[in-house]
Amino acid sequence: MGFAGHHCEEDINECTSSPCHNAGICEDLVNEFRCICPPGYFGTLCDLDVNECEVSPCLHEGICINTPGGFKCVCRPGYSGSSFTLGICGINGSSDCASSPCLNGGSCVDLTDKYACFCQDGFMGDFCEVDVNECCSAPCHNGAICQDLINSYVSSHSFTCICPPPWTGSVCNQSVSCANNMCIHGSLCAPFNMTSYRCMCPLGLGGRYCDTEISIDTLKFVGNSFAEHEDDDYLAIGLESGHLKIAVNLGERLSLPLTFRNLTLCCNKWHNVSLSLKSTVIQVFLNSTRILFEDVDPFERYVALNYGGQLYFGGFELHRNISVVTSGLFSKGFEGNLKNVHLFEDTKPVLFLKNSEGFNVHEGNE
Repeated sequence: MGFAGHHCEEDINECTSSPCHNAGICEDLVNEFRCICPPGYFGTLCDLDVNECEVSPCLHEGICINTPGGFKCVCRPGYSGSSFTLGICGINGSSDCASSPCLNGGSCVDLTDKYACFCQDGFMGDFCEVDVNECCSAPCHNGAICQDLINSYVSSHSFTCICPPPWTGSVCNQSVSCANNMCIHGSLCAPFNMTSYRCMCPLGLGGRYCDTEISIDTLKFVGNSFAEHEDDDYLAIGLESGHLKIAVNLGERLSLPLTFRNLTLCCNKWHNVSLSLKSTVIQVFLNSTRILFEDVDPFERYVALNYGGQLYFGGFELHRNISVVTSGLFSKGFEGNLKNVHLFEDTKPVLFLKNSEGFNVHEGNE
């Protein structure tokens, strides 16, 4: 090894394989070679980095940071210079930011006898030297595994999500079946199975891809529908296993929900429900027959409902759990038809297509 030829008379040039690292100069010798290392590196192959910080080169209590082939000084306020040519934290005659103390693309702001570093996203610390672990905020959805990456101020990718089936997207919040969906007009894509989806249309639109305008006088709810109308407070009415259920809250859930188990609303038949609340007295009529007359706060701790927010019909937005939002009053959304909704003794029914929002509400049966 090191020689060639029939009689081993030829010396092999070991430098042809470029064995020296970090721009080291290779010198071919007889049956060997030698690497002449540049400043900052040592070793047989110039593959070892000199730790210049071992000799504390930064003056005036400057912080030394070892870098490949060199070092950098982070100087205290009032000093500057990060290399031998700049004086290594010598007395500063100008800006405290002259030594570029902020790392990883941080911006240095010169103050009176000091400076401040404003860090790029993904970094923190006095000098922006600490890489933030973005996975601590649990950005990945649907059980995905988050892997933190080393931030770079030239790249916005600081973490990656490994998605389980059937999810995809940067944070695994998009179903594979919805990746190339054709839902339009602001409709929502809802996965149906691994290969298909359904479009949940905004109020007033229908069709497979929500491409058809529909006129809704009767609303049809299918369990995961909702219509939202401006106004509010805690007065809930719905069905539980076909029985009418009513809950009133004037401030601190003063009364238990009322369920009329001796009355069943079913069988493809329209039912007219009228509910009035005056001060703390509630009345409920079913098909023109009064079924409830009760003072829900006889001690008058509260005087009336607090109107001025939103009314929901059928359910809530997709990301909100009905049981959680209603504190267990209702376990699922309303399934059925709704029409002729009058609010606050208004003689005209609510025009849902005019002042409302909603999704997945269909044209119902008269």
